[in-house]
Amino acid sequence: MSEKKNGFTGKSRMRRFLSGHASEISIATALLIICVVLSFCSPYFLQIRNLKNILSYVSIAGVMSAGLTVVMLMGCMDLSQYAVMAMIGMFIASMMKQGLHPLLAIVIALLMGAAAGGVNAFTVTKMHIVPIIATIGMQLICRSIAYLSTGGIYIMVDNDIFYNIGYKEIAGLPYLVWALLITNFGLAFVLSNTAFGRKVFAVGGNAQACRLSGISVEKMRLAGYLISGITAGLAAVLCTTQVSAAYPTAGNGQEMDCTAAVFLGGLAVGGGKGSIIGTFIGVTLIAVLLNGMTLLSINAYYQVLLKGLVLIFAVYIDQVRQLRSAKKVQAG
Repeated sequence: MSEKKNGFTGKSRMRRFLSGHASEISIATALLIICVVLSFCSPYFLQIRNLKNILSYVSIAGVMSAGLTVVMLMGCMDLSQYAVMAMIGMFIASMMKQGLHPLLAIVIALLMGAAAGGVNAFTVTKMHIVPIIATIGMQLICRSIAYLSTGGIYIMVDNDIFYNIGYKEIAGLPYLVWALLITNFGLAFVLSNTAFGRKVFAVGGNAQACRLSGISVEKMRLAGYLISGITAGLAAVLCTTQVSAAYPTAGNGQEMDCTAAVFLGGLAVGGGKGSIIGTFIGVTLIAVLLNGMTLLSINAYYQVLLKGLVLIFAVYIDQVRQLRSAKKVQAG
């Protein structure tokens, strides 16, 4: 009897797990299928060097997508990350030219990112500006500063520490990939195992109920934007080390990449549901598709087209998921 009971318990736990992680399982399955198809289409796809290149390429968007996920889980938005990244990159490269130590430059980059996130939080929570408008405004301001600070020229970075971060490996993986993994899995742990993480989901699920229960929604959103800004600062360091230069056009035209990855990873449009792991898989899937198209010599404009289609598809899937959930509630 107890064996049967344990068997039923095991099955119910499995069902709950599959139901609770349906988005991640679906996107991981899609990623696996795409990898199998590309491995047959190109003999270079599964080479270790190419796989490392994919992860190195995705490190910048992957780090920022993790921070963006925290913001979007609370029902907000941040479209300023790439512009903040470009501005910070130009600033630290200029300061290093003047003799600033690279380790201090990294700290300053993170602090500048936090400051940008704080400004976004202020405009959203205190000025009550719609998040998408507030962060687009921040995007335009930061992009302009990136251009005006140096007249739009590139700044080369010739430094051993930055070179090692951009090109060297540790334990078989590039430093860029380690930054990607630590950021994503660190934030995933925080969201899944801390009171802060539970509050993030609660704010996204019902902000008004959180206010009534004593949770400061404004402080939570401030924390979310600070995390998003810090990841943009880290991305500025990674971008600068990856190309050994800072340039004002960094990330130009890629502003929706992180958003697409977050939606593709299963985040609900209104917030309250989603995961860092889902976002990580989503951003990797997009990178794999773009890498495959490059290996197959497909026109770059088709790659842009693909990004647009992925974004629309991801949001559509979320809408379908919400409709099904609503029907289940009504039927119950």
